[in-house]
Amino acid sequence: MKKILLSIVATTLISVGASAQSKTNENSIGIHFGTKEYAGDLGYEMYRFEKVHAAFGVSYSRYINRSFDGMLSFSYGQMRFSKGARSFKTNLGDIKLEAKYKLNNGYLLKEDALIAPFVHAGIGNSMYSGAHVNGTVFRLGFPMGAGTMINVHENFALSLNSTFTYMVDDKMDGVDNRDKSENLLDRFLYSAVGAHYNFSTGKDTDGDGILDKNDECPEVAGTLENGGCPDTDGDGVIDKLDACPTEVGTAVLGGCPDTDGDGVADKDDTCPKVKGLVALKGCPDTDGDGIADNEDACPEIAGVAEFNGCVDTDKDGIADNLDTCPKVAGSKEMNGCPDTDKDGIADNLDKCPTVAGIAANKGCPEIKKEDAKVMEMAMKGLFFESGSAKIKASSLKVLDNIAKVMNANKAYNLMIEGHTDASGDEAKNLILSKDRAKAAKDYLIAKGIDASRLTSEGYGITKPVADNNTAAGRAKNRRVEFNIKF
Repeated sequence: MKKILLSIVATTLISVGASAQSKTNENSIGIHFGTKEYAGDLGYEMYRFEKVHAAFGVSYSRYINRSFDGMLSFSYGQMRFSKGARSFKTNLGDIKLEAKYKLNNGYLLKEDALIAPFVHAGIGNSMYSGAHVNGTVFRLGFPMGAGTMINVHENFALSLNSTFTYMVDDKMDGVDNRDKSENLLDRFLYSAVGAHYNFSTGKDTDGDGILDKNDECPEVAGTLENGGCPDTDGDGVIDKLDACPTEVGTAVLGGCPDTDGDGVADKDDTCPKVKGLVALKGCPDTDGDGIADNEDACPEIAGVAEFNGCVDTDKDGIADNLDTCPKVAGSKEMNGCPDTDKDGIADNLDKCPTVAGIAANKGCPEIKKEDAKVMEMAMKGLFFESGSAKIKASSLKVLDNIAKVMNANKAYNLMIEGHTDASGDEAKNLILSKDRAKAAKDYLIAKGIDASRLTSEGYGITKPVADNNTAAGRAKNRRVEFNIKF
């Protein structure tokens, strides 16, 4: 018998494993062959296998859940034992109803494990007959045991099992020692190998091997570990619960990926490649102003929503990033700059910001043609004593005309520039040009023109307007220019 058992074990251990009895194949029938061994008042022979008392059995088991099966079995065999002059021989059968606890329940071992150990216990009824008793005797028994299934195919398995039955009886061996101290109730051990067929009686619409009644997705083929549902992307979240069934994701995010790892699924992340905040739909807020960088016109400067994340330093209603003059309040028409003189030219572009002017003159007033003519005539008509800064009396009239223009136009300022020809000492010529320009300035001050409106400077020979090699050219270079400024 030992050789038989070892041969079966060796054969099954090299077989390819498959699914065990499960909620897919919830029914299993088996046939068993083995031996029954005795223990009682006459002695003990369990697990010695010295004498083979051939026995056979049949069984039916029903899947309850992944940890438990219900099992109904029957076995029958002949058992004999002798001790000295005393012996007995009996035909022993028993029927048992038991619960089987499976170690391949997904907690200890995988449900489809090739080797699937189990333990079992229950209640039964043993029946025996022989020459030492009258008829057939029925006695209550309490079976318990252990074994292993060897799952070689989803529909076929082998088993090795030993069941110990403790009988509520002391007469199976023909010896009743109930009144003596060595009294022992009779027991027996049934050790067997078995073959089992697993089958189902239900419908499997999607053909995935899981019955519709146990299949969470009965119309779509899936796997046992997923309750009969598919998991297309293999991320552990079944498709019907996976918001992104074709992309590997996490259960926390409903099966969707989170590329930037910010806790916001890519499908809901406005910025899926940049780590951001949940409150801002996955986008960052670098300046911490509560406005996502992708919507923030000034992402590195804390601002307000009114100005798209920017600030308005001068409080003129124009964000600094759009304000040409961000530190001085202005108007939208002037791009955030002021226009003090209201001439339509922003102060930052207006050469005369306090006096209304025209664009053609860079914001300064237009110089009247007649006034420009007076200045031109003064340049041509102002003469000095030779080598001196003393104005000739004949030239005073042109200066008087300038005074009239200046008094009539309070916005005018005047730049008076003195120049000489190249004759003589250059240093002396520079001094002379300065003195002549100042002389003209002093005369105009004497005529009532505010000194703050007048500026004089001399340039000597540095700015000729004609050829110093001719008398006519030198005459043109000796001049005092009057330039209106604002």
